[in-house]
Amino acid sequence: MTAGIMEFWGLNEEPVATTPTTWEVAGKYILKSVGTENAALNNIRLTAALGSHGVPVPHIMKTTDGRDYILAGDGCYLLMEKLAGSHIKEVFEQDYASIAYETGIVIGKIHCAFMTVSDNQSGVNPFQQELTGWISRELSGSSLLTNSFWSICKCAP
Repeated sequence: MTAGIMEFWGLNEEPVATTPTTWEVAGKYILKSVGTENAALNNIRLTAALGSHGVPVPHIMKTTDGRDYILAGDGCYLLMEKLAGSHIKEVFEQDYASIAYETGIVIGKIHCAFMTVSDNQSGVNPFQQELTGWISRELSGSSLLTNSFWSICKCAP
């Protein structure tokens, strides 16, 4: 599926799958399959909005011919610099208060950034659509939040 794709960025390293739609490349990059050209454009737009609000986001690497993404026979791909850091595995065994506080700050920045993004043609806010769509369904269905609790957590546009 990803054979030869790194040539578009002038890289020889072979991607190593980390999820069904992402691959790590040379320990420095993440190759992401985003499905369609429209999804790539949305991804680029959201990354720019988040970055403009101070949210740490990966830099999207341009191809050797200056494109932000490539269309291949099996989909559309972005290459991004891998963010520094690591996953926090045992959050309660570390400085939980500090981690929770910093996480809250980032979530607030993400929320503010997403509220500024809308589809220029329809005026629809994609974050609001996702929040009230699949995110609501998944959280409600997982018993993390009940439907009645979810209804009081809606974001104001």
